[in-house]
Amino acid sequence: MEYTRREMLALTGLGLAGLLGCEAKAVEETKACTFAREYPNSEFARVIERVPVPNAVKCLVHVRQQHSVEATVFEKFIAPSFAIPEKRAQWQKTYADINSCQKEIAEILSAAAKKYAGDISFFAEGGHGNVSLRQAREAYALTLQRIDKSKLFDFPILDRILEYQSLSQKKQSMEEHLRFLQVQEQIDTIKYIPGGDLFLAKDGIISLQGAETEEGSRIAREKILSSPDPKNPPKEVLQEVNTIRENAVLSLVEKSSSVMNFVTFGAVHQLGKTVQEWNKTHACVYSFVSVTPNSCEK
Repeated sequence: MEYTRREMLALTGLGLAGLLGCEAKAVEETKACTFAREYPNSEFARVIERVPVPNAVKCLVHVRQQHSVEATVFEKFIAPSFAIPEKRAQWQKTYADINSCQKEIAEILSAAAKKYAGDISFFAEGGHGNVSLRQAREAYALTLQRIDKSKLFDFPILDRILEYQSLSQKKQSMEEHLRFLQVQEQIDTIKYIPGGDLFLAKDGIISLQGAETEEGSRIAREKILSSPDPKNPPKEVLQEVNTIRENAVLSLVEKSSSVMNFVTFGAVHQLGKTVQEWNKTHACVYSFVSVTPNSCEK
């Protein structure tokens, strides 16, 4: 597909200022633009928004997510509330929803890994640098261990995983097979909580890179700590912090050798707006796709 220069400038966000003195010449779309325009529908996503940009160098796909909280916050502020039955029930529902959302993310990323094999990179929220297979497995196990220790769920998670592994490695009697199915059903309700991307990375299905930079994390942390109430920072501070982190994502993806780049990032983030602003001032212009899994809250 070809675009006039006027259409291209409008799509890249340059607006009327960029139209002055421009000739209406046809511009052939790039591979990154085609990837965005032809991004497929998925049975695991309820909304897919596509913004193909004709001169794009890379295509960024934001897979919107619900995710578990960071370890310190979980242990200090959330786990203690499980002593109250009503609170525990609420958090059980929240983590069940997270598991559902992350399961769909695993399906979306797995399909993408096959479709764009050889020209795709994956970035994970909260991480820094390349994530090795060992690091992925350790991060996955530690998250489940932390939840298991909190006794959020009505069964011991790690014991069930060990039982599942034991049963799966032997010839099962009918009684053992029925038990295996019960254990499998329980594990399916929690096994994606650490993250759909981490679930795939721990088995070597995808390679992960962190979507955060040390500098961006430092600045974001300082912004929150310097706010009047660090435990409940004002909306303006949170928006500023989100923009810092989102620009860090674009800086990292800019260095990627892949045209197609997926980032799992919280649903609260407006990466599309950040991309539009970025495209006005950077040579590495992005096409953009936003994918909302079926179970992801609005």
